Amino acid sequence: MITPWHIPRNALTWILLSLLLLVPAHYDHLPWWALLVCLVVAGWRIMILRGDWGLPSIWIKLLLVLLSVAGIYQQFGGITGLEPMVALLFCGFSLKLLECSSRRDVYLVLFLAYLVAASAFLFSQQITFSLYMLLCVLVITAALVALHQPNVSEFSLSGLYKATVILLQAIPLTVVLFLVLPRFEPLWSVPAPSHQARTGMSDTMSPGDISALGRSDQLVFRAEFESGIPSSRQLYWRGLTLSDFDGRTWHRGPENMRFLTPRESQSVRQRFSQPINYKLIIEPNNQYWIFSLPLAFTDNPKVKMASDSRLVSIQQIGSRMQLDVLSDPDERLQSFMDIQQRALYTELPASGNPRTREWAQRLLDQAGNEVIFVQQMLDYFSREAFFYTLEPPLLGRDSVDEFIFDTRRGFCEHYASSFVFAVRSAGIPARVVAGYQGGDVNPLTGVVSVRQYDAHAWAEVWLEDQGWVRVDPTGAVSPLRIESGLQRAMEAVAEEFLPDDFLSPYRYRDIPWINQLRLRYEMLNYQWTKWVLNYRGQLQIDVMKRLLGDITAWRIAVLLLLVTLLASLPFLYRAWLHGRHLEPHQRLYLKICRMLEKQGYERQPNETPDEFAHRVAQDAPAWGPSLQLVTGLFTRLEYESVPEQEREQALKNLKHELFKLRYKRVWK
Repeated sequence: MITPWHIPRNALTWILLSLLLLVPAHYDHLPWWALLVCLVVAGWRIMILRGDWGLPSIWIKLLLVLLSVAGIYQQFGGITGLEPMVALLFCGFSLKLLECSSRRDVYLVLFLAYLVAASAFLFSQQITFSLYMLLCVLVITAALVALHQPNVSEFSLSGLYKATVILLQAIPLTVVLFLVLPRFEPLWSVPAPSHQARTGMSDTMSPGDISALGRSDQLVFRAEFESGIPSSRQLYWRGLTLSDFDGRTWHRGPENMRFLTPRESQSVRQRFSQPINYKLIIEPNNQYWIFSLPLAFTDNPKVKMASDSRLVSIQQIGSRMQLDVLSDPDERLQSFMDIQQRALYTELPASGNPRTREWAQRLLDQAGNEVIFVQQMLDYFSREAFFYTLEPPLLGRDSVDEFIFDTRRGFCEHYASSFVFAVRSAGIPARVVAGYQGGDVNPLTGVVSVRQYDAHAWAEVWLEDQGWVRVDPTGAVSPLRIESGLQRAMEAVAEEFLPDDFLSPYRYRDIPWINQLRLRYEMLNYQWTKWVLNYRGQLQIDVMKRLLGDITAWRIAVLLLLVTLLASLPFLYRAWLHGRHLEPHQRLYLKICRMLEKQGYERQPNETPDEFAHRVAQDAPAWGPSLQLVTGLFTRLEYESVPEQEREQALKNLKHELFKLRYKRVWK
């Protein structure tokens, strides 16, 4: 009978290390119990390695599989979608390791490990994460190398050294393929993380919604301006207009759902007198709206302009998106308004907030015209004891009345909502605008990074001969918020910035060395995003022209061929050296051993040719005579002094037996 094959201890140790390294890579988007399954499998395998436990029975394996599938179904509401499929892959990879008992099983586990590592890039591509995943690939490759070192019984770093050499040898060809291969749109689409919560702004706004975003330092987008960064007071990143109010929550109105035709969009572009040119790199958020300076235009076919002068993606932004944008903040927004639109933008609930309605009407009568009325409203917010805070008190049914006349403590959404309600109470068209204000400027790159804590809400009031005019009541209460950002505004009222994230480097921007490290890391990450993650389209064409001049098919083919040959030289050289040191009979015998290995008969390092032939012949009697003859010829040529004429005849016989073995292998 054939001696059972055992996983080398060294290889199994590297496989377990690969498994444990892949856990942090999927920590954010997998259910906790899936990671627990991984740890249980690793622990079970360690006990098997120690000799304390045995392999699980078929019933235990079946139970674990059923529990994993049921858990995924319960967690995600099904098994279709990106996250459940990745979770299924991860659980399958972990559980397959539990039943490994053959070389084929180990190969499958290692290939699954590569696939699990690749799937992590569906959720993050930051440079630090990419370096970590490179470490995972290195360890997986070390496990694959260790699998081919059966003579190494204890844990050894030699596999890691060889894996490092392999990855270094792959770098030249990888770089050329990255530079040369075009980026085609896939024939299939990877669904956005449908079960993952959408991040950032929603299309509704209630008291407390935006103040919740003020506690997060998550990156929303970056902006790189061609000629100078506008002042902080000009950085109003417009994303949503909210015109329907139910007494507590603002919603998008139906008039904001219409998109402009390409001709209408071009007519807007032609009105620009002093456009600002900038590039947006938008992080995945699974939303449709794009935040830009007013009035914005882009010729990207995947983006449309809405009737309220917003930019909207035609599909969910499930992956990083780069966009060239033109904006002209001085251009009027909608200089004409018909009766129907005026009714929509002055509509209020039939009842509620009576004090605000009466006060606004009285203030308009005193002002005499709309412009003075708006200014008096801002003066009121500035003059009275209003406070800007991340922790506003809860409001009741008449939320606007309670805020303006009682609590007077709120975040930007409280001020924008109450201001628009009061202006509408006076019969003046107004709407709430949700977006971001300001941003963190990196002096090393000149790039503006906008984060969730820059979330902001303000008002737009429609005035005769002026169109929609931006009015920010928060600026009247807390000018520091508009001029210097949220951190300085919180310091002014003795409140903590990012109170829920003590490890955020943005809490410690006043410590010079921490701030310098943060700025340099952001610079590195931005260059990674710009030149690696977004290397496609025109950028790829420009780089190729610098390298090759005119881009032709034959130049690309020659470049690929040269790099492939250069990358293959070490392997060809080693094969040539190996062949030079082998005698003809040794090469023939190795061919026979390789042929038998493909049939499942691998010669062990401590196994003599006679023992190997005897073991194979017991399981495959048809090969017995030929193997015995081959072994005898090889042993004689290897260990005896054979005359030259007899040696040549023995080599011919060895070749003949090799042919017969191949024939028997086919007809076995």
